[in-house]
Amino acid sequence: MIYFIISALIVLLDQASKYFMSLRLTPGEEMNLIPGLVHLIYVENTGAAFSFLRDMRWVLVCISLVAITLLIIV
Repeated sequence: MIYFIISALIVLLDQASKYFMSLRLTPGEEMNLIPGLVHLIYVENTGAAFSFLRDMRWVLVCISLVAITLLIIV
């Protein structure tokens, strides 16, 4: 149960940080957190991991539907 709580907190923190950065930054804009050491650049990924199948959302939806169907069958 503790692992579920820790995982949920990590996901919540991740999503909250992405939401607040999207409010503060526009795509391509950079924000220095620690000058010369840490900075953020707002970039959107329109594909899967590492922009695999970028701008091909329908292919990702089809792959997901097939995977979900197979999981239900199994």
